Amino acid sequence: AVSPPSDRLPALSLSSPAPNPSRDGVTFSLGVAPSGPGAVRVFDAGGRLVRDMFRGRLEAAPRTFRWDGRDDAGIQVPAGVYWIRLDAGGAWRVRRAALVR
Repeated sequence: AVSPPSDRLPALSLSSPAPNPSRDGVTFSLGVAPSGPGAVRVFDAGGRLVRDMFRGRLEAAPRTFRWDGRDDAGIQVPAGVYWIRLDAGGAWRVRRAALVR
């Protein structure tokens, strides 16, 4: 018998951020299966890391995050398009968030 491949990608879900556009931040939900290491990060339109929201073990259960429109230093970022990225188990999902000031 052939065993299933051990390099299967996980199931990932990342909701659209809301409200979108927003003046003061967005809320979004994610899910992964199976549980394992992961990261949730926000990038600007130029691909630069703005905020490292989470790095660690993501459990196989829905989870909600709120990005307050600030960078890792706590400074409010300018208006523009930002990308929320979920990475887990070698797979990734990305959603667009627009901030207006």
